Amino acid sequence: MFSRLYYLVLCSLLLANPALSQNATAGYMDFTQLSQHYGNAKLEVNLNKALIGMASMLAQQQDAELAILLNKLEQVNARVYSLNNNYDNANDLLKQVSDSVQKQQWQNVVSINENKDKVRIFTRSENNKIAGLVVMAISSHIPGGEAYFVNIVGEIDPANVSRVIQSLNINLNNVEQYLSLPYGQ
Repeated sequence: MFSRLYYLVLCSLLLANPALSQNATAGYMDFTQLSQHYGNAKLEVNLNKALIGMASMLAQQQDAELAILLNKLEQVNARVYSLNNNYDNANDLLKQVSDSVQKQQWQNVVSINENKDKVRIFTRSENNKIAGLVVMAISSHIPGGEAYFVNIVGEIDPANVSRVIQSLNINLNNVEQYLSLPYGQ
């Protein structure tokens, strides 16, 4: 459905940064303020519990295990923004958000810095289970560059993140290799 690199990012922001705000749900990050920094999103995905439930019902007939994984999710949100070659501002926001997120009980589990490309993956736990996953990325693979933000809310099995995203038809292309890493690496 989507044929470009979907590096995701959710910059959970705390009181210190107005770019994003946090909901009462431990694993949720609000992306609505990102447009103040990037302009209108090229792509916006907002799947609530009901829509994910429909996907789970469809999956039940072919893959009961996947249906169980999907039933544990509360919502999936994604945004993709054009950078218009403005990598400096994107990198500044990524650093600011990453620093703030770590102070708010989100654990940085993956950091990648390759030339202009940056990836940050954070998890947040509640009751010894992963309650949220945020992926933030800056990619130069698309002319002009893009910023990706993804937030998955609910009980998340790190070993199956890539599988869940693929089942919801969100194409991550090259990012999937980072989401398939064993948890904690």
